[in-house]
Amino acid sequence: LAHLGQPSSRELDASTWLHEACAHLHHASALFTRAVKIKRSSLLVAAASEALATAPLLRKARASLTELR
Repeated sequence: LAHLGQPSSRELDASTWLHEACAHLHHASALFTRAVKIKRSSLLVAAASEALATAPLLRKARASLTELR
C-alpha cells in the first residue's frame, strides 16, 4: 500500500477506530468462548456488552471512510 501515498487524516482516524474496535471484539470473542466452555451466562452478558460497545467506533470509522468516496 505504500505506493498509494500517505493516508489522509480521515483514513488514519478510521484505522485507529477499527484497530480499537477489533481489540474489543477479540476480547469479546474470548469471553464468549470461555462462557460456553464453563457454562456461565454472566460471561455471555459481558461478552455481548463488550461487542455492542464497539458500535460507536465502527460507526465513526464507516462515516470517515464514506466521506472518501
